[in-house]
Parts: sequence; C-alpha cells; structure tokens
Amino acid sequence: MKAGTAQKMILNMISTTVMIKLGYVKGNRMVNLKPKNAKLEERSLRILTSESGLPLDEAKKLFHSAKKDLRIALVMNRSNVSTEMAETALRETNFVIAEAVKRLDATI
Repeated sequence: MKAGTAQKMILNMISTTVMIKLGYVKGNRMVNLKPKNAKLEERSLRILTSESGLPLDEAKKLFHSAKKDLRIALVMNRSNVSTEMAETALRETNFVIAEAVKRLDATI
C-alpha cells in the first residue's frame, strides 16, 4: 500500500512538472482545458474572472468571443487584441500564454 502511494505521488509530481514546463499552468491553475461540458465551462469562467478581474458578464462575453477557449480569452484580455491575433500568437508559441502575451506586447 505504501509503495503504491509513493508511486502515485511521484507520478503526480512528474505530470505537474511537465504541465508547468509546457506552459499549461497559469498561477496555480491548469488553463489548458477544453470546456466540453457545463462544469468545465463554469470552471473556465471562474479562472477567467479570477485572472482578469472582469465581472462575470464581461468574462462570459469575452469567453464566447474567444470560441470558448480559455487560453485565447486570457491572451485577448491581457494584450487587448482580437480573437484571430490571440489565436495566431498562441499557435506560434505552442499555446504558452505568457509567451504569446510577450510576443503580442512586443509587436504592439
């Protein structure tokens, strides 16, 4: 039983480290999620309101204009750009939000 627990802890540490290195984590939240149901959509909106400081109704508008992609919405909010520009910057930076924001801020 103890060996299984230790193995699980090590695998959790490895997967967490990989997600951080890939840029899928912002703060202490996993932002690389696809909202395929209502629960995940609500989680995305909570993350967006928390990270952006926007009220819920504005966050919903931003989220829907970002094609319900949290990563795009976060980049749009931080860099004040269109959906297409945010999506392009994310694609060019392998969907790392911080890198996409840096790239957009350097070009604007």
